[in-house]
Amino acid sequence: AVAAAKTDAERTAEEYAKSKFATQPTLVFKGTSGPAVFAWQMKPASLPVAPRDRDIVIMVDTSASQAGQPLKQARQIIAALAQTAGTQDRINVWTVNLDHKEGTRSLTGGFKPANSDAVQTAAAALTETEFAAGATDLKAGFEQVLGTFEKNPGKQQILLLLGDGESSASKTPLDEAARVDLGKRLEEADISFFAVPLGLKVNAHN
Repeated sequence: AVAAAKTDAERTAEEYAKSKFATQPTLVFKGTSGPAVFAWQMKPASLPVAPRDRDIVIMVDTSASQAGQPLKQARQIIAALAQTAGTQDRINVWTVNLDHKEGTRSLTGGFKPANSDAVQTAAAALTETEFAAGATDLKAGFEQVLGTFEKNPGKQQILLLLGDGESSASKTPLDEAARVDLGKRLEEADISFFAVPLGLKVNAHN
C-alpha cells in the first residue's frame, strides 16, 4: 500500500512541533479567544556517576581443548585487560580444570593490582608453564571463585570466563537448573558475569 501524501497543514504542524517544542523549554500560546496555554518542558538532571574500582576474577579453562592458540589468546586478553585497567582495579587470575588444588587454583594468589608483576606472571604462565590437559569442572570452579569476592558495595565485581564452556568433569551436570541457580547467586552478590569463547568447539549454554 502507498502511504497518503501529507497535507500542507500536517507538514506545517510537524515542523512547528520540531522547531518549537524541541528547542524551547518554555512556550506560551494564546488563541483568538480563551486563556493562554502555558507549556514547560521538564526532564531530570543527568548527574555524573563516578566509575567504581573493579575487582576482576578471570577464570581460564586449561583443559585439553584449550591447547595451543586458545591459551595464547587468554594470555593476550589478560595482558590487554591489565594494561587498560584503572589504577585501583584488582585482578585475580584462576585456572579452572579438574576439581583439584593443582587443577583449579589462583595463579596470582588472590586479588592483586592490575598492573602488578603477579598479574603479568600469571598471564605468562598460561603459555610457559601451564599444560592444557584433562577436563573441566566448571561447577566446582565457580563455587571456589565466588568465595573469593569481598562484599564491598563500593567496588564493581566482575567474573570473566575464558574458555569453551565445557564442564564434562562435573560430578553433577551444569544443566539449566544449575545455571539458573548460579545466575541468582551472582545477582545477589552483585557480580557481573562475562564469557569470551575460546576453542574450536564452544558449549553455547555455558
